[in-house]
Amino acid sequence: MRIETTLTDELELKQLEWVRSTLGVKKNAAVLRDALVLLAWAVREIMEGRRIASIDRQGSSLREFSSPLLDRATWLQRDTIELTPDGFARVAELVSTPPAPTGELRELLREKDVKSER
Repeated sequence: MRIETTLTDELELKQLEWVRSTLGVKKNAAVLRDALVLLAWAVREIMEGRRIASIDRQGSSLREFSSPLLDRATWLQRDTIELTPDGFARVAELVSTPPAPTGELRELLREKDVKSER
């Protein structure tokens, strides 16, 4: 499969050129392939509940990495809720025996019924 893209942002072009020249890579495709491998790995890590960060050689400084796509992966990952067996039992109990409606809710329902009769 062949994919073509156009980078119009000057900063993106400079970043691509910087990576190519720093690593001595001749083709943009090589940089973009590795960038895709790194992004796919980062998304998998985030979807498993991990965070992406770098640590300095002394192990004393940690910097978390973020990007719009990784932030999206983080939010998608948060759609999953893990419950302990006790937590699951409590949720099942609440669902099977919901609390009685409050007085405020009953009043709102009465108001809605009155409006719908008009």
